Amino acid sequence: MVHEMLGQTLATRDDQLTENPAMLVGFARGIAKATVFGLANPEAAVRIHWKMYPETKPQTGDEAKALKDALNVFNARFMLQRVDNRPDPRFGIGTLAQWTTLQNIFKEQKLIEGTVPPADLYSAALVDQINKFDRAAIVAQAKGYKP
Repeated sequence: MVHEMLGQTLATRDDQLTENPAMLVGFARGIAKATVFGLANPEAAVRIHWKMYPETKPQTGDEAKALKDALNVFNARFMLQRVDNRPDPRFGIGTLAQWTTLQNIFKEQKLIEGTVPPADLYSAALVDQINKFDRAAIVAQAKGYKP
């Protein structure tokens, strides 16, 4: 069931969809590009993260083991971010069934109350714009990354 869940969700107000679509597209496209990069070269993603946030890198012990452990965590988290294995491989797409499942989980966990029609929780208005980038170029950048 977990492979059928939404991988990432972003929330915004309805007015932002009409008033600031370029900002929303840029933000979501950045996440999509980072996801493609990370999936293409998980080690580079971990090393870049450590460079940006050095406090997250284990300060003691064997670096090879720390990297192996970090890659295990990365791969477990990022498998849900893959879109290339889905019927619709666009970033940002979600089905009504996925949103219904997520809403039910949130209600069961008492994270939300009340009922909103799941169709009102999602808009695909910006999905095509979000996906206007060269995935192959991002993969090539990731594969060619040198620390």
